[in-house]
Formats: sequence, structure tokens, C-alpha cells
Amino acid sequence: GCDVSCFEKKRVLDFGYGGIGHLRLLASIGARVTGVEVDPVLKELYSQPGDTGEIKGVGMGNQVAPDGSLTLLHGRWPADEAVRDAAGAEYDLIISKNTLKRGYIHPAKDVDKRMLIDLGVDDAGFVGAVAASLRPGGLFVIYNICPKQSEEKYIPWADGQCPFDRSLFDGAGLEVIEFDR
Repeated sequence: GCDVSCFEKKRVLDFGYGGIGHLRLLASIGARVTGVEVDPVLKELYSQPGDTGEIKGVGMGNQVAPDGSLTLLHGRWPADEAVRDAAGAEYDLIISKNTLKRGYIHPAKDVDKRMLIDLGVDDAGFVGAVAASLRPGGLFVIYNICPKQSEEKYIPWADGQCPFDRSLFDGAGLEVIEFDR
């Protein structure tokens, strides 16, 4: 089981965070969370004092979780050296929700380029950066929620399979527990 200290000092990186609610939740149970995003609107939206920095631990039953922290970085990780250096390494968990979709990275059909995500590095470079950023035993979790694919017109966000070939994970020294499930 997980008590109030199970995330204490755990390092979590969220690639393509999109919003800070879940990041603040993780920080409020003791995690040291880093969110990375390219959207300049989010940089402005979450620029108020108190959005980032130390996050006070919350009560859970009769216990209070330890304090955590939240850092937001804006730019293309790992392509942007300054963002990569600021993020650092030794993460216990790297997560990406609804960002690393095959439809956004390698769509099966031609789509408007504005719908695509440019990682700034090739697939092997991205997966290698993930592997280099995890501590031994750390986890990389891609999770995508997708609508049903249209039979009439290809919908990039509905193609939620992993955009990277499974062999790249093996080549980077990552053990695959589940793939495209």
C-alpha cells in the first residue's frame, strides 16, 4: 500500500503537462514534480506566485503528507539544451498523457502540420533521453485517452498508439512492461 510518504521526494517529470492540477496534487503528497510544455499560453497562465515552488503537504486521514515542489519548464525537452539541463535527471517517474500519440508524431495519413508535435529530435534520441533521465528502476508511462477513429477522415488524436517502435525502448535499455495496451 501507499501511505502519505510513498511519493516523498520522488522525482516526477510530466512531458506535455497541459494543466497543473495533477502536478500540484502529486507535489501535495511530497513529490518533486517538473512539468514540461511548449505551449506559450500555459507559460503565461501558470506564472502567478504560488503556482510553482514549494507545495504544502495535504492531510490524508490522520496524517499529513510531506511538502513537495513544482517546477514548470517551457520549451522542447529534450531538444532544447537549456530545458534539458534545467530538468536534470534521476527521475522516479516520467509520464506523458495525451501527448505522445502516434497520430501526433507519426500520423498514418497526411494531416495539417499544425496538429503535429515536433519533438525536435529523432525517435531514438527522444527515447534515449527518457532512459538517461530515469533513475535505475524508474518508470516511463505513456497514457492516452482516445476517441474512436473516424472511418471518413483520419483523426490524429484518435491514434493513441505509442509513436515509437518497441525496439527503441529495448535499445535504450528500458524494460517494456506493457506496450500499446
